[in-house]
Amino acid sequence: MTVGAGAKILGAFEVGDNCTIAANAVLLKPLENNITAAGIPARPVKKDGMRLPKEEKPVLTMEHYCKMEERIKELEKQINQLEKQIDQPR
Repeated sequence: MTVGAGAKILGAFEVGDNCTIAANAVLLKPLENNITAAGIPARPVKKDGMRLPKEEKPVLTMEHYCKMEERIKELEKQINQLEKQIDQPR
């Protein structure tokens, strides 16, 4: 195992044989054999010397944000109604 300068391994877990942890990376999970991990938190970037494909992140559009805003408003209305029910004398 090779640990780059400033890298941190946080936790009690096993790191596989022939692993590399990049400089300043923060490893929070176990690694399999022959993995290179980088980042904060550290994630596998190479396996057996071959680059791993990046995880595709969903693209949020203005439509997504508008739907979330509508949902938040609905939830706020529900919270207000529930608070009114709690405050009503019995």
